[in-house]
Amino acid sequence: AAQMTSFLSLSRELHHRMCKLSDLPFQNGLEVNPYDLPRDHARLNQLEREYEGAQRMMNVKDEMISFLLAERNRLLRLSAASSRQVLTLNRAAQDEMKQWGSLIDRFAKELDSFKLACKYCGLPLSRESVNTFCRFNKGYSTTTN
Repeated sequence: AAQMTSFLSLSRELHHRMCKLSDLPFQNGLEVNPYDLPRDHARLNQLEREYEGAQRMMNVKDEMISFLLAERNRLLRLSAASSRQVLTLNRAAQDEMKQWGSLIDRFAKELDSFKLACKYCGLPLSRESVNTFCRFNKGYSTTTN
């Protein structure tokens, strides 16, 4: 009810505005060329075809992007797997190198044990010196020099 009374109290002002609007000049003649419609229609059809072509290109672009992203993810996973495999092989190679090193050290020690040296003076024995007398071994020497 309060809204109705406020509306009725504004009725004179509304009437005055309506009179002003009705006094404004009204243009009856619109200049419309009847041949514009087919031209506009053809242009709208052309725009629609261009939009559909652009939409198809956007769809192809989206498919290419999704393919490239999937390919990148696949290659990243493959690279990570390869890196893990290389690390595993590297560790195995290092372990094997350590084993070979210890084996070489062991064989070197064994070979050193086969080297002949004089028991009394420690000089290495060769083919020439193996049958000679040691000057420090006085107990076994039968001849005096």
